[in-house]
Amino acid sequence: MSLMLTLFISVLVWTFEEEIVAICGLGGEAGGYCLRHLSAVALINIVLSVYIPLFGVFQGTGHSGVPAIVAIGALGMRVLVTYLFRYSAFLGSSVIWWNGIFGFGTGFLISWSYYLAGHWMQQKPSNRK
Repeated sequence: MSLMLTLFISVLVWTFEEEIVAICGLGGEAGGYCLRHLSAVALINIVLSVYIPLFGVFQGTGHSGVPAIVAIGALGMRVLVTYLFRYSAFLGSSVIWWNGIFGFGTGFLISWSYYLAGHWMQQKPSNRK
């Protein structure tokens, strides 16, 4: 459900990105930055929609530390990619948007690896008495 809704919204953004920028009154260089940003965010949101719902599964089964570890890993990857590619001819300053693909892609891999391995199905010891 999360993926379908996000795909729908992302397609709308990609289809009407120029109109969205025009509504904001942006043109020229600022409009160009905004167009590239919208494209990146629409794609990144698709990646997020596929693994963030797993956080509820992990938390509901007592594995609440997993989302924190995933978030730290994703943030660490985003910072690393930004630092490594900030002066690259390929990404340049737009790395600030595209780092999400690398960071949240890492979060996707960690989350789905944990989920598919079935660790979340193992009982966590209860502190209740």
